[in-house]
Amino acid sequence: LRLAWSRLICYWLPRVSLTGEGATMNSICWTTDLDIFLHMNNGKYFKEMDFGRFDFYFRSGLTEYIQARPSWYVVQHAASIKYRRPLNFLVPFKLVTRLRYWDERSLYFEQKFVSLHDGFVRAIATSKNTVVGANVMTMMTDLGCPQVPECPPDIKLWLESQEVTSSSLRPAEVSSLNYRPKVD
Repeated sequence: LRLAWSRLICYWLPRVSLTGEGATMNSICWTTDLDIFLHMNNGKYFKEMDFGRFDFYFRSGLTEYIQARPSWYVVQHAASIKYRRPLNFLVPFKLVTRLRYWDERSLYFEQKFVSLHDGFVRAIATSKNTVVGANVMTMMTDLGCPQVPECPPDIKLWLESQEVTSSSLRPAEVSSLNYRPKVD
């Protein structure tokens, strides 16, 4: 229901620039969001991040562009979050979702959880959305963003760390040079 509501209200909210300051959503830490330590649980952060990206896609025009191409779809490829201070019960916050970089296959977002009463960034996340079946460079050019921003240093390091993790999960290849059969 929340996704349908987000889609519906996007028509009355201001459009979001693909390369601007991003999309902002307001929320509050409620009883259903609390963990045993009485602050917002980790799952709630990631759920809010999903809705923040949906809102960005809806309001920037990305959704219409991608849905007009039936063979294309978007998958969440990776996400990492840095918690700085907890969001406690009844603390209102905003989630700011901003597109920071893209390459041929993926879009890279920054998402900040900012408490409204003091403006403190409580958590910051980086996520990678891969557009399956598409060339993201062509898509962004079609949407009026032909210039790829320089890859920010934090995203570059994050991508390197993601590759280290991925490499450790790949099966080891048996090289003919290193393989020596056991002889009895």
